[in-house]
Amino acid sequence: MSGGPAGVNESRVISAPFRRLVDPGARGSLDLHVVRPWESADDEALVEGCLEGDEEAWAALAGRHGSFVRAIVVRLLDAPDAEDPDPLLERVWGSLRRPDGPLRRWSGGCQLRSFLGLFARQVARQGAASDPGTALAAATTPNGLYLDDLGISGPLLRVEGILGKLPPNVASLVRMRVRGLSRGDMAATLGRSPATVLANLERIASRLASEDDPELSSRCYRVLLDAADIPERVDLALRSEQDPDVARVRSAVDVTWRAVGERALGRSAPRGDGCLEDHAMAGFVDGTLRGAGRARAEGHVATCARCIDEAAALVLDLRVQSCLRDAAGLDDRVAVAAACVATLRFGAAARLIERARQRGADGALVAALERLAQAGQLLDGGHATRGRGSQVVATRVPSHEEAPLVAFEALVRGDPRGAVRAIDDRMALQGLGARLRLLAAATSDLEQAREMAETWLDSPRIDPSRTLDARAVLALPPGRALPREILAERLRDVLPEAVRFVVSRARS
Repeated sequence: MSGGPAGVNESRVISAPFRRLVDPGARGSLDLHVVRPWESADDEALVEGCLEGDEEAWAALAGRHGSFVRAIVVRLLDAPDAEDPDPLLERVWGSLRRPDGPLRRWSGGCQLRSFLGLFARQVARQGAASDPGTALAAATTPNGLYLDDLGISGPLLRVEGILGKLPPNVASLVRMRVRGLSRGDMAATLGRSPATVLANLERIASRLASEDDPELSSRCYRVLLDAADIPERVDLALRSEQDPDVARVRSAVDVTWRAVGERALGRSAPRGDGCLEDHAMAGFVDGTLRGAGRARAEGHVATCARCIDEAAALVLDLRVQSCLRDAAGLDDRVAVAAACVATLRFGAAARLIERARQRGADGALVAALERLAQAGQLLDGGHATRGRGSQVVATRVPSHEEAPLVAFEALVRGDPRGAVRAIDDRMALQGLGARLRLLAAATSDLEQAREMAETWLDSPRIDPSRTLDARAVLALPPGRALPREILAERLRDVLPEAVRFVVSRARS
């Protein structure tokens, strides 16, 4: 691969060495696990080597950050039948190798991985056949007539009118929320205290409440804005299951909120003179940018829709890092598929799993990831599916490696007893097994579930996810099982831990 202009005409057939850079796992690729001088170099020295045209440096850069770049591209194309990501990957790497490429702008003011992630998304988004966000919005809410057919035109316009009158620094929270950021993500990204973010979200929910049932609709918006704590979420979910009127109001609010989000994401905000440069945006998100520069960036991002979108997308993309670290050394597509499952991008995961299988990747690991992805898809819409129990549990006792998968599948399909049978006492002592046993008990053996939850909360070193599991159980009234909505929510939270479990078994 040439280190010069490298051609970076995306229409031509890319050279074999360059293809090996794009896809380190490709046939005949360089063995990136052989110790080379660049492998121990820090990112700054590695970039210098790349800019000097050293091919070993480029190979080391691909080995260190290639999986992350691939994850960004395939997450952008999150559908089993989406276009092939490889041409977009070639475009990303080709742009990086231009003499005037973005690496020359990287000065160490942010983490290199964050900088590459931001750049990869921008290039892939420009090169994609269509902007996924825009396509989704157009397909779901194409015009006012269709909105009238759905019966949400009036509520949608009312909600958009209210949101349009919010101060920009408050409206930014709504835009980040429809992008998928949690309350904690918003506080950390914008540099605000969690209490301030919560107070603003609560005020937004109150303003969005309908006149017909202000108390209930306000609570619905609190849940959607991530302003409700676990007891409130559990209570509303239980009321929705037993009271058709509550379910009706929640459904109307959910549909309106989805339309608001799709229309908001379908309107791309133009870049302004004050928008952050790529290195500043990357440093803003990863925390490298500090001091007066950080304060100025916070002031701008809080009022700029374009920068809010860029920051939110990078926050979500960076979530794949922990899973990619766990999967280091595995086939590149399998590692990225695992990261997609852990971050709920099931369409992208399905495509990668199929290609990894075609290339002869580890059959057991690929099959396990496919099972988790398929089970995760059944939680679509936030509801666990009721149905037949796990046939594996019904016919034989699963192995230690298979037990968490069987238990997860059983819970998704509404078979808590099957989940309990899958998790034996030894497995229940471990983190993943304990969480699955608690969630199973919360829908079948409430006394045991309450005892487990109380024991967890008495522990001084309980992790945040298990704390939320326990508080959900303790919020249940006597005799009431965990509602399906909350069960689905907690199972989604379990997925990254389940992926880590199957990946660790494959590497051991």
